[in-house]
Amino acid sequence: MLTLDAFRSRSELPSVLLAGAGAALALVLTPGLALFTALLMFVGLLLVRHTLTTRRPAQETTDA
Repeated sequence: MLTLDAFRSRSELPSVLLAGAGAALALVLTPGLALFTALLMFVGLLLVRHTLTTRRPAQETTDA
């Protein structure tokens, strides 16, 4: 479901690739719990992507 939501626009293509990578790794690492593991990995990868792509505002320097 999260993959389909991420696939709504071409700008979110990296999210689709992250979902595919998470699902593939989950199937290899934990075949019995693949769905749960894939969802956790996808959320984690999205958080990492968000952290890396979010621009932080420059901190203003104050003269004290």
